[in-house]
Parts: sequence; C-alpha cells; structure tokens
Amino acid sequence: MKGFDIHSALKRTSKKFGKAPGTLEYTGDYKAEPTKIMMYSFDSENFSEDEIDDVQKLKQELPKDKINWIRLHGFRDISKIKQMGEVFDINSLVLEDTLNPYQRAKVEDLGNYLYITLKVFEGGKTLHDIKAHQMNIILMDNCVITLNESKEPYLDIIFERVKRNEGRIRTKGHDYFVNAVLDLIVDSYFIVLEGVSDNLEDLEKRLREKDVKDFVGSVYDLRRLLTSVRRAIWPIRDIIAYLDSGASKLISDGIKFYIKDIYDHTMHLVETVESLRDVTASLLDLHMTDLSNRMNEIMKTLTIIATIFIPLTFIVGVYGMNFKYMPELDMHWAYPVVWLVMIVIAALMLLFFKKKDWM
Repeated sequence: MKGFDIHSALKRTSKKFGKAPGTLEYTGDYKAEPTKIMMYSFDSENFSEDEIDDVQKLKQELPKDKINWIRLHGFRDISKIKQMGEVFDINSLVLEDTLNPYQRAKVEDLGNYLYITLKVFEGGKTLHDIKAHQMNIILMDNCVITLNESKEPYLDIIFERVKRNEGRIRTKGHDYFVNAVLDLIVDSYFIVLEGVSDNLEDLEKRLREKDVKDFVGSVYDLRRLLTSVRRAIWPIRDIIAYLDSGASKLISDGIKFYIKDIYDHTMHLVETVESLRDVTASLLDLHMTDLSNRMNEIMKTLTIIATIFIPLTFIVGVYGMNFKYMPELDMHWAYPVVWLVMIVIAALMLLFFKKKDWM
C-alpha cells in the first residue's frame, strides 16, 4: 500500500531532526505538486467558485452570510501556506502538521478553530494500488479550510454534491460541511475492507484447492494492510467522540445526530477490522497446520519404507559378507529363497502397519 509505510514515515520525519518547531517543510514521498487555492462560497440558492492568487485578500473576500470552503492542494509553494497561516491566524505547529502526511489522526481545539487530520484511502484495482493520503481540515466560524498534498478525489465528490445542491450540505453550516467530509472519509474505509474481505475469500478458496503458491506472502500483505487501516481508524473514534462531546463552540447541537451516525460507522469499522484480522490469522494457522500435516504424512511414509528395509538390509548384508564357508551359498535354490523370504517379511510388515492403522 502506497503512502502508508512506517519505514518511509520514519525516514522522512528524521530529515527534520534539529530544526525548530513550526518549520514548514513537506515531508511526503510524492513530488510536491503546484500549490492551488480555490474558494467556494454557497448557500441554498447560490454557488460561486474562484481561484485565489492573492492570499492576503482572501479573508476580506469571505461572504459572511454563506458557507465558505477554501480548498488548498499541492505543497510546492510553502510561502502560500505560510501566508494562509498568517491571514487566518493558524498556529505554525498546525501548519507543520498539515505538511506531514504521516501525522497521526487527531483533533485539536485551538479556540477560534478546530484542526482535524486523518487518513484517507484511495482504492485501486489491487491491494498494492491502494493509496493513503493525509486529509487536513480546519474549521472556523466563517469558513472551512482543507489542505492536501494533492487534489483529493473524495473532495471532488463533495464538490460535485455542493455544486448540484444535493442533500443538506448547502442548507446547513460549516460544521455540517465538515461532518459530510468526515462521513465520506469513514465510508471510504469500507471500500478498502470490502477489498480485503474479497481477497480473504479468494485465499480461503485457494487453501481448499491446495493452490498455495505465494500464499504466505499474500496473507502477510493483507495483515500489513489491516494493521495500517486499524492504526488509522482507532484515533478517528476519539475525533468523533470529541466532536460529539459539545466541548467545541464550533460544533452546533443540530449536527450531533449526524456525528453519532459517523461514530456508529467508525465502531463498525473497528469491529470489521478486528474480525478480518482474526480471519487472516486463522487462514495462516490453517495453512501452517496443513503444511505440518503433509510433512507428517511424508515423514510417516518415509519411516515405513525405512522400517521395511531394515530387516531386508540385514539379510542382504549377511549374505554380502562373501565368507568362503557359507553353506547357503552352495545351495541351488538359495538366491530365490532369500528373495522369497525378503518379500514375505516386507508383506508381513505392511500387514502389521495396516492393522495398527499406521498407514
């Protein structure tokens, strides 16, 4: 899975060692895209969109009677992000976190705004194509600011809903807009887990059919993905719980019902992840047990063969010593008699093993 590797996170974060807190520097794996800022203002009747070049004038142009969404994506021009912080009085430590795509999901209440960051999963044709991005949301009383390292496709979905005036998003406030974004992000996890579930079913079918080529590698890939998803989901519970607690003045009581619904979805995700992790572990245990059983069968077969040959080896060993005075060597029927004796011994031993149910 791309964009969610612990080694990359440590490697990138370590590059900032020794720098002052609040130093703005993009630490992602992707090449920083050109910085683009769009502003959308809308209500139940009207919708407008403008590309912003002068960040200094941005705050002055915010309509007070509309929902305002400022969408920034691309972290190439750090100066614009710094100006955004100056215009909206955003703490430099918060801006530093937005530039770190490996930031742990969290919510911070800084009085006049809420900062929310969490992981977003973008599905692909295979599990290896799944990408994880950092979503940064800043909720203020007169606007919502989203900051992303690239143009986030899930925000495009929100944009289309806003533009087509679907649902309640243009009739509610800024807090409901954030709620809609969070709801979409949480739902994206179900798409990933559905893909994991399909892959587990395929692995289970392969296990039944004894098609175990690259089986262990596939299972470990799924376990790694589930670990990443679990690590991303667990903090979201705390984010949603805080929004539902009423501790922030920016969250109105009118959207508590919708927030509770997101919390229910989050708990469902947590339970699903744990169930899939158990299934993954069970498949691996079944595979290892099957390997052990097959190895035991092979060892049992080899042991039986070796045991049968012990008396036969003794007989041919005795008559292979080539002493001059061995009376049986002069007998006309000695050779076929020895063969007959060895065959009878082998047959009796096979019957004995069969009776003992050893084979």
